Amino acid sequence: MFQQSTLLHYDPLLLQLALFTFIEYKRKIFIPVTLSVDGFLISGELVSAIEYYQGIAALMPEDNLKKLFEEKAEEAATKAEEISKKTQEATFNPAAEPILQILYLRDAHILSSTMSAVSGSGNGLWWRCRLSAVTGFNWNSVVLDGAPEEC
Repeated sequence: MFQQSTLLHYDPLLLQLALFTFIEYKRKIFIPVTLSVDGFLISGELVSAIEYYQGIAALMPEDNLKKLFEEKAEEAATKAEEISKKTQEATFNPAAEPILQILYLRDAHILSSTMSAVSGSGNGLWWRCRLSAVTGFNWNSVVLDGAPEEC
């Protein structure tokens, strides 16, 4: 019989993918995914927190907001370097300690259960959610090149 404390509240493979994009942020790795969250499908590219904050900063019309998100990107880069060093330790276990709790996507499209677009037409939008909110995921984006603008 499984004990409640041994069950994870997130998918460990999804955590590993997010961790990989995070610590390898200098390589600008983007992984196409579709996430199931509260009955919605969120389809886009999994990116690092650094890429996310830099992307949001580029959209900000006010210098104060732009600076805020640029600082968040720098903080995330520092954290990525720290976590990268931790991953080299023999005792490192990402499931044992909550090092990443948020997923970051670019070009995200939010689809209802009927596959109608809720938001993110065109190129999509920057989006984030808690890792623990994801109930399932797929390796590919369901919004394909050449899809109608309403998707």
